Amino acid sequence: MSDRLTRASGRLRVRLLAAFDARFARFLMVGLSNSFVSFCVFQGLLRLPHEASLPVSLCQLISYGAGVAWSFFWNGRFTFRSRAPVVKQGLRFVVVQLFMAGASAAGVALFVDILGWAPTLSWFIIMAPVTIANFLLSRYWVFHSPPSTR
Repeated sequence: MSDRLTRASGRLRVRLLAAFDARFARFLMVGLSNSFVSFCVFQGLLRLPHEASLPVSLCQLISYGAGVAWSFFWNGRFTFRSRAPVVKQGLRFVVVQLFMAGASAAGVALFVDILGWAPTLSWFIIMAPVTIANFLLSRYWVFHSPPSTR
């Protein structure tokens, strides 16, 4: 039993390492610029005058959307070097981004509105797993290119 478990664990480790190759580093570079933009927008929205203040989850949704166009362009071209049809990628990208935005907004709302944590700390905690899920969905579904026929 333990020999099978050891082999299965080794295969899983190889698959995980293969999933997080140089594309993950490029994804992180694009993502850092997106995160910077998102974080600045989030902080700006949090600092709106009291009369114009927004719920923290709406601030997160708006800030997340700020980097979407940048992310689509640079991840398609630079990170994944995709050759798949742009319309198909665009639709899939929108689906993934909407899911990730909802997940991040729900997470921030949970930590801030229910648990009473600070919005900035909550943002950093939530964005880590959202980034990993976003990479995997982008690599294997959004920007997945069919094999070259050359």
